[in-house]
Parts: sequence; C-alpha cells; structure tokens
Amino acid sequence: MTLRDELTALVDDLVPEISGEGCSPESLWENMVELGLPVVGISESKGGSGGSLEDLSVLAEALGAKGTSTPLIEATVANWVLAEAGEPFADGRNTVTIAEPAGRHDELFAVPWAQNAARLVVVWPDSTPGIARVDIPGTVVPGFTLAEEPSDTVRLGATAVRQLDNGPSATAIRSRLGLLRSAALSGALRGTYAATRSHVRTREQFGAPLIEIPAVAHALATMKTHLLQVQTAVDRAVGAATEDPLDAAPVVHAVAAARVIAASAAGEAARIAHQLHGAIGITQELALHQLTTRLWVWRDADLPASHWAAQLGEAAITGGEASVWHELTA
Repeated sequence: MTLRDELTALVDDLVPEISGEGCSPESLWENMVELGLPVVGISESKGGSGGSLEDLSVLAEALGAKGTSTPLIEATVANWVLAEAGEPFADGRNTVTIAEPAGRHDELFAVPWAQNAARLVVVWPDSTPGIARVDIPGTVVPGFTLAEEPSDTVRLGATAVRQLDNGPSATAIRSRLGLLRSAALSGALRGTYAATRSHVRTREQFGAPLIEIPAVAHALATMKTHLLQVQTAVDRAVGAATEDPLDAAPVVHAVAAARVIAASAAGEAARIAHQLHGAIGITQELALHQLTTRLWVWRDADLPASHWAAQLGEAAITGGEASVWHELTA
C-alpha cells in the first residue's frame, strides 16, 4: 500500500460515509488535531508532523470526496506561514484569508472559519502578509456559506495587525491555497461522479437502468472527462511545486491552470449530477447536495477563477507564442 493509499484510508476511517452522519464537525476536527493533520506539510524540526505538500493535497482530496467541511486547508496554510515566520502555532486554531484588492484594511469579509480561530493570517495584495488575533469578543461577525461552512466578517479595529517579515511571500501563500483548493475540488468531483454513477446504474426507468439511455451514458462520460482533467492538472501543479518554490513562475502558472480547470469542471459536474438525479438530488435522502454545494462554494473560494485566468493570460502575453506552444506540447 502506498502512502497515498494509507492517507486515503485514514480519511475513510475518520469519515466512513459521504454524509458524515454520526461524525460532528467538532469531533472530527478534534480527531484530526489529535492525529497531527493540521500540521502536515510542516517539518518536524519546526513543530509539524512532517510530510510534503503532496501528502497534504491527498488529504484535501480525500476529505473533498466525502463532501466533508473542515478547516484543514485554511489551518494548514496558516500554520505553515506561522511556522516559516517563527511564530507559535501549536494549538492549530489558526486560519488564513486573502484580502480584497480594493477592500478596507479595518474590515475583512468572507473570512473562512474565523469564528473558530485564534489567529488570522491576512494576505494583502502585493504586500507582506500580516497576523491578527481574532479571538477578541466583537471582532468576528459569524456568517455561513451555501455549504454551511463558516464565512465570517472580521473587524480589525479592535486588534492589532502585525506584519510577518520572515514569512512566505503573498504569492507563495496564494499558490499553496490554490493548489490545495484544487485538490479538494478534485475530491468533491470524484465523490459527485461516484454518487451519480451509482444512481444511474441502480435507478430504473421503463424496466432498465438509466445508464442504458445513451444521453445519460454520454453525460456520465462527460463528468468523468472533467474529473480526469482536474486530476491531471492537480498532479501537474503538485509536481511543479515539488521542483520549484511556490512563488516561482512555473508553479504559479501550474496552480492557476489547475484552479481554472477545477472551477469550470465543478460547475459543469454539479449541473450534470443534478440533471441525472432529478428532483431527488436535492433531498436529504441522498448525500449529493453535500458534494455539489461544496463544488459551488469551493470553486469561488480564496480567489475567483477569473484571477487565475488573468494570471495565465498575463503569462501568455509576456512569454509570447513560442512559450505558449511549449506549455501546450511539453
């Protein structure tokens, strides 16, 4: 059994079913903290659990396939930033957010999991990341996404924001977030495809399984194609991050491609899944909504696909025709 298989099996043990019934978010996160998962990807010499960014992407993908909401991505990225900057992070109650380019510096919107965090790593546009306390009463105004994940407003007027001069660059942080978010989307796509495939193979119409209808089979094949495209893009981004720093151009471009492909696939796969399930797909009877709501939320998380598409466009313009051809054929 490979390490990837072992990490996937670990998630299967933590979250036996897609719906996550019988496993509250609080108890799941406590178990993950006990196992040291929020500090995977941080060297043991800095207080982490060791492991690589690839290992972390496998965990994000496996949790995504279960339709499970946890602050793993935000916490591990925040912990990594703090560890690199020599800041304390041992309790794991940290999160990270990317501030809007034209936003106010005293109020941040749609901050993931802030209501559960003690520290917030703020990634300002083209500036040194900062750290703020968010466990002060009145600092956080709770909110939630369509997938019922915490998405809060943080008022920084009551707390100081201190720059992290020795931490990773803003570009590196955005790349790490983008890669892990793409991996989570890949997992949610895999879970959505598996649930839809099972449904059309067992659900009958006119005395035969739905899968025998050519249009249904074609739609399912389209979902599988999107899934394979995303998996390939994520693998390419992980490979690039293994060879170069996270803020190096090849890594940023690979992550951007993965993020754009994953965002596009998420919307299309969710549409096909609900089309093939019919009205039953939005009921509590099936766990499909656990997956598709996360596809919709995660595709727009952190930075929108338009940001990453602009990154690719700028790279194409700067590199010229020969560079684009090399990227397409290499």
